[in-house]
Amino acid sequence: MSLTPLQSQIQATLKSIGERTRFSEAILAKKIREQCKIEGKKKAGIALLDLEKAASFLEETENIHFSFMLNSANDLLVEKTETSRLLEGEARQRRLKSEKSMSLFTNSDLDADSGKKSDRQDMRSNHTNRTSRNARPARTERKSLNINSNFEDWE
Repeated sequence: MSLTPLQSQIQATLKSIGERTRFSEAILAKKIREQCKIEGKKKAGIALLDLEKAASFLEETENIHFSFMLNSANDLLVEKTETSRLLEGEARQRRLKSEKSMSLFTNSDLDADSGKKSDRQDMRSNHTNRTSRNARPARTERKSLNINSNFEDWE
């Protein structure tokens, strides 16, 4: 099973945070930000699918088991247990639906260390400079409203 860079970072963080038996997704995300030296995304969460894949990898390789629970605010709680227990049914669907409106960590967030992000920002700034020089007309033509033109022939 191959892991993405984000999943391998989650897996390493789960191992390093192992002294605690129960912790929230926010603590896990904070540790990932610290280890990867990510400045932004202070409120970013972790996708459930990435977390489950990293936990199942740890279960296969190092025999460490985790259980996932969801509280009423759709916050994910992770607990180190004797047997693995993933989210099921309604709780899983609730979490996946709430992730659509959440800010989540992605693999591109981890690329900031390798300089790939700065290249993208350079390309983006070149694109904005190019479009400002070649200003396109507005999407819809703006016409001024002259109220008196409708009533010139009326007396």
